[in-house]
Amino acid sequence: MTVGREAELAQLRRAVRAWNENGGAVAVLVVGPPGCGKTHLRAELARILESEATSDTLILSARAEPLQRGLAFAHFRELLRSRAALGHEREGWPSLDASASLAERRGAVEKLAAESGASPGFMGELLAVPMDHGEGRSDGDGELEAAENDPRLMADRLRLTLVDWLSALAEARPLVILADDLQWADGASLDLLEELAVQLTDAPMLALLSARPELEERRPHLLTGVLAARIEPRPLLPSEVQELASALAGRPISASLARRLAEHTGGNPLFVEHTVRALGAGEESEEALPLPVTVEAAVQSRLDHLPSAEKELLKRAAIFERAFSMDELDPLGLFEPRPLLEALVRRELLTARGRPRGIRRYQFRSVLVRDVAREMLGPALREELHARLAAHLASTRDADAEEVATHFERAQNPREAAAWYRRAVKAAIRRGDPAAVLASSERALALGRDDGARGELHLARSEAFEALGKLDAQSAELEAAERHTETKLARVRVAIDRAVSSWRVGKPEEAQALAREGVETARRSEDRELLALALGRFAMIRTYAGALDEAETALAEAEPLARAASPLLAAHAASWRAQLANARGDHGERRRAYRDAVRLYEDIGDVRRAAGAELNLADAANRVGAYAEAEQALRATVEKCARVGNALWHGYAQLNLGYASLRLGKHEEAQAALDEAAVLAERTGEARLTIFARLYGARALLAADPDRAAEVATLAAREATEGQLPSVRVLALAIAGEAHLTAGRVEEALASSEEALALRDELGAVEEDEAEVFLVRARALEAAGRSVEGEDVRARGRARIRELAERMADEALRVRFLEDVPANREL
Repeated sequence: MTVGREAELAQLRRAVRAWNENGGAVAVLVVGPPGCGKTHLRAELARILESEATSDTLILSARAEPLQRGLAFAHFRELLRSRAALGHEREGWPSLDASASLAERRGAVEKLAAESGASPGFMGELLAVPMDHGEGRSDGDGELEAAENDPRLMADRLRLTLVDWLSALAEARPLVILADDLQWADGASLDLLEELAVQLTDAPMLALLSARPELEERRPHLLTGVLAARIEPRPLLPSEVQELASALAGRPISASLARRLAEHTGGNPLFVEHTVRALGAGEESEEALPLPVTVEAAVQSRLDHLPSAEKELLKRAAIFERAFSMDELDPLGLFEPRPLLEALVRRELLTARGRPRGIRRYQFRSVLVRDVAREMLGPALREELHARLAAHLASTRDADAEEVATHFERAQNPREAAAWYRRAVKAAIRRGDPAAVLASSERALALGRDDGARGELHLARSEAFEALGKLDAQSAELEAAERHTETKLARVRVAIDRAVSSWRVGKPEEAQALAREGVETARRSEDRELLALALGRFAMIRTYAGALDEAETALAEAEPLARAASPLLAAHAASWRAQLANARGDHGERRRAYRDAVRLYEDIGDVRRAAGAELNLADAANRVGAYAEAEQALRATVEKCARVGNALWHGYAQLNLGYASLRLGKHEEAQAALDEAAVLAERTGEARLTIFARLYGARALLAADPDRAAEVATLAAREATEGQLPSVRVLALAIAGEAHLTAGRVEEALASSEEALALRDELGAVEEDEAEVFLVRARALEAAGRSVEGEDVRARGRARIRELAERMADEALRVRFLEDVPANREL
């Protein structure tokens, strides 16, 4: 019964009208404390849709649970299950229920995958249904096999599977999503929800989201772009409490008792409901009736008045923190419970989904009722029930390791809990779920005493933090992993990962020492695949340090090993080669190698790394003066990097887009892209990206504010020195010199340009804009009246640019490099 919600219902009806009339995406967020009426508003929306939505409207629902908060995309997995349940009930689909046969569940997965043309293998991964990879393996299955060996790739593919599935549903028919208790939703689901709101702005999708106020503390701007209404149900007035209480009691309630109820419950409808049901008919006068002190007390009083069999079932079923089937109650000592379950559904204490005579799943209507019912169990019985359920779940096929671990932990069995949490870590790694890796490994470390497992757990945590862009936390976990690592191969992995992590957080000396150690240890291990990886990472660190000959030697050894080891390492080797070519200024080789990398990554379905290689390939157009081509390609790459959720590559894509826009004279667009790059640099902790964002920002300021440009470029030069990025320091000093010249400070320009050119000569090359280093020095000399020296520098610059051009086999590319890059043309 809905009382006192006329204003809220009016907002809902208006949102539905906007959805029907405008045709685009519309979201409604209902925020309030437990019991304020969020569930009733959802039920009212369902009734409104029955009368106003078209017959082909698809309504999907999901409810977040605290236990699943660490499982990536848990909310969207529930939407998949909701769709499968509808398909089973209305369209004759095979059942996806856990009690169905594996063949039936596979059939349901195939139906879901067919709706968007997705790989059944990845759809099965999302739903924990292993698909058959026997004869007749498809290309999609090959991509799944590659993802099974790369957690980050698996995470990308699962995310894109969900994006494509929901996009296909929204394009095919009107779509309604009912999402409850979002305060418990996992971070990946909330991220994806926001992304879909942007991608599906024009799709006929209506989303009703409900949450407690703490959601807005986590995500204060959730769905602001498509939010049609934010509804905050107000407390009921005394007259409305009287109307509701009278209906619930089945008799008139006096105004005086209604006022007492309103004061006592704060006008919270759920508190009113449980208080009235707890009071019952009562023989005392209404004024003398004792009111429960809290809503929990009201709920307990109501449960105490249930028939004993119903109360006992409710208490034992409260062990579950998810929907449960009738058969799952057997290990809790509840046999043939269907009549009791249906009675509790009629009392609106449980909800049920599925055919009354078929497979039905039950769930507590309110988390509050579940929590109170569970507390009514004595501690000893509660632990015993957790132990029984843990043992039962552990014996089932496809057991959820984290759920089993949680029940063992609550049963005060830390040994078994730690073992199952370690299994949960492995499962989370396989599906590419860093948040779940962190949650389960934290519990495994807290409960377990197996020192041999601690190193692997810390290494898993380091990889999870890297995936989340939390580089400082990654470094700490790698140090812990090193302390607890025992095997030679594990020590190599730790050294390699620590080297890359140290470089990224601006510890170059430590990084280079660790990289050398990784190579030496890998050689002793005689593991050729590990040696290829160690050599490749070492080559990249030496590349960024400006030691290009040493990097070439390491890479020449790594490449054949990588190609022989695996398709993934072969793709890595192509990317390493491109980065070294870029540092040498060989733009033709850079483009060729990045094309190879894109192709190889795409062949194994690695969308994340393919997007990164495409980013660098697009930026290669910048280096030959094809700025319009680069801008167009980089805009597409920005979208791809954002789509796969790679914040680091997204940052570099924005950075290079800003560079192209600058060269095209689009200063406002350039500044917007550079600002976004700086934000992403801060989020990921990538020191090199931070410095380059500052460097390009200084370039943008040259004409309008040369003093500020000089200040920013000088800061970038200092940061490059601290980060041991000598090539980047050369570029920063050159820009500082240009800024000093523009401001009329010739002596400062001479000093900066002299240091830039001297460092460039020491290195032998810089990764971009090398002509400008010569040009700025020549201009500074000429401004100081030293024209002969200036011409000598110009001549050296011309010779260097021609040398670089001659390395390009493509004639058209060579011409563009000489004529379309402004500094090259001037030289």
